[in-house]
Amino acid sequence: MASLRLCTMNPFNLLGVAADDWAQTPETVQLALLSLRDIVRAQSQRLRELETVVRELQAKLGQTSRTSSKPPSSDPPSTPPRPPRPARGRKAGGQVGHAGHQRPLVPSDQVHDPIELQPQQWPTGQTALPPDLPDVAPRRRTQVWELPPIEPIITEYRQHTVCCPQCQQVVTAELPAAAPPGAFGPRATALLALLRGRYRAGRSGQRAAIRLWSNVRGPPGQPYPLSNALGGRGQGCQAPAAPQRVSLDKRR
Repeated sequence: MASLRLCTMNPFNLLGVAADDWAQTPETVQLALLSLRDIVRAQSQRLRELETVVRELQAKLGQTSRTSSKPPSSDPPSTPPRPPRPARGRKAGGQVGHAGHQRPLVPSDQVHDPIELQPQQWPTGQTALPPDLPDVAPRRRTQVWELPPIEPIITEYRQHTVCCPQCQQVVTAELPAAAPPGAFGPRATALLALLRGRYRAGRSGQRAAIRLWSNVRGPPGQPYPLSNALGGRGQGCQAPAAPQRVSLDKRR
């Protein structure tokens, strides 16, 4: 039955094989030719798919920052440089007649450290100028802004422990209600929150935030343990002990 089917079919008529020649071809040869035909068809399909992939890759290789949304830093060294911009006939910087933008000066009564500068001599000569010469033009004011030295205010709660003369119990003074729960006050805690929230000094920037705090905190010494505070626990030291009532007899 299979021999009859193979003999009545001529799948190679497109190659010039006559029907009579195909009918006289042995069955084993026909099976081998049909297997080769299926292999060629599969490889042809795979070849077309690979050609499509090659075309897409070539298109991507040809893309630069000028022909796509890729940044200029991704351009290969073979990318031709950008053409120079046409000259607009204007110099760089502020143009003539453009209104200047400068930091406004604070009033003189708000200046912390005014320094009066009087000309000492004529710029091109050796003639000394008297210090009491009157001004012939408005004074030129140049203000320099500076941050004051940051020195932390350290409050130490010294909790005394005494013995009650009536019940012979040892009791330790409690912290006041206004004392912060951790080792940092409201303003220091707000600064730590600003470093972590606004400036993203989280886990990755934690060491940088600790170095910044250590540099601006003022007096030298061991850096403050800010890792816990930056981690969100708000504790930079050991928690204060709870009030203790210990019997003298048990303590002995």
